[in-house]
Amino acid sequence: MNADLVREIQDKIDIIELISETTELTRKGNRYWGLCPFLSEKTPSFSVSADRQLFYCFGCHTGGNVFTFVMKRDNIEFGEALEVLAERAGINSARFTAKQARRDKERDRILEINEAAVRFYHQALLSEEEGREARQYLTGRGITPEAMTRFELGYAPNDWRRLMDFLLRKGYAAEHLVASGLVKRSQNGDTYFDMFRSRVIFPIRDQAGRVVGMGGRSLDDSNQPKYLNTPETRVFSKRHNLYGLFHARELVRRLNEAILVEGYMDCVKLQQYGIGNVVASLGTAFTREQARLLKRYCERVVIIFDGDEAGQRETLATIEVLNSEGVTAEAVVLPGGQDPDEYIEACGKEEFLRYIKNYKKNTIEFRLDRCLKEGEELGLSGKLAILREFYPELAGLESQLELDNYLLLMARKLAIPEHTLYRDFAKWRRQPAGIGIIRNINSTIRYNKEISLN
Repeated sequence: MNADLVREIQDKIDIIELISETTELTRKGNRYWGLCPFLSEKTPSFSVSADRQLFYCFGCHTGGNVFTFVMKRDNIEFGEALEVLAERAGINSARFTAKQARRDKERDRILEINEAAVRFYHQALLSEEEGREARQYLTGRGITPEAMTRFELGYAPNDWRRLMDFLLRKGYAAEHLVASGLVKRSQNGDTYFDMFRSRVIFPIRDQAGRVVGMGGRSLDDSNQPKYLNTPETRVFSKRHNLYGLFHARELVRRLNEAILVEGYMDCVKLQQYGIGNVVASLGTAFTREQARLLKRYCERVVIIFDGDEAGQRETLATIEVLNSEGVTAEAVVLPGGQDPDEYIEACGKEEFLRYIKNYKKNTIEFRLDRCLKEGEELGLSGKLAILREFYPELAGLESQLELDNYLLLMARKLAIPEHTLYRDFAKWRRQPAGIGIIRNINSTIRYNKEISLN
């Protein structure tokens, strides 16, 4: 069996989406239910788990994964189902050749090396003398010993070959260590050295619990990047993983909601404080693959990125990615531009959750506030530009109640009389090629600097 091909198909195809094309599914609790496509029934007995990516019918007692489903649905063998799903996922199955066994061995070896490295780094952190600086850094950031243990945080000693020599003694060859991304080869190819040195280490586990990579935070910010990740390897790709998901996945599924933060420290700190449905984006631009991964566990995501301008731009981009994958996104800007780990340490869990509940904004409201912030004191032309941007999106809403709420919100924040905005929107809808012009309202529009963006 082509294990790499199977794994790649499972990573790219969501069982909920696949089965929903055959039978309608409704979410109830942590599972989806529908009429069995293999039986004639009136009461749903067909259950699908998004978390485990498995299905089971309590009527005909058939169950399995995406491959089992396609085999049963199309009455074909496994090899044919493999081809069907590979085509659906846009994968060229021909590239999975007889070398597969060797590739599987390489993958398993990298996973073994990663696990050994986690133990090495964690022991170095706990070392009385060597790990003192790293422990002091983590303690200074409010991380408890219990959290250090739970997340297996570590320390990469300030030594060029410490990890490498440790792993060589365990029988791994230098080229295996290079393949893992934990050791680098010099440009001339005659020397090797550790990837991480003088860094706090954050092991990255995938949703199955396997250590696929590492993140390292520098303890010396002088001449090197603050954060460094394992490079792309046979088992690790930043765009396909989320830090903390292994620990958070059960609660995310149960709450049907995830909190998405930017950094390792934010994720560890919030989970330490008992907010267990938190994941982090690995410090990279949020990707469609990460959105699809989250969608397996929940339908809603609350984004709490850093409060600076760069963080807010990334929030907007992340909202768009999540929405494009059918995930409902909301965003929170913490007071004073604070980061999540700073704010929760200052105010505690209950106040943190209260603030999120009261101040999270949906996609339209967040974007509208961004426009108002950038535009500051808006004249008529500025308000018209904002309306031109939002009208098409409002016109696509199916709920009249939702539309009314948004129009009311925009009228308040743009300081436009409600009846004027309603009339202009109605006129715009009758003219699909353009947008209605708000006329004769200069005398009634008064821009109020004190309009709250909350």
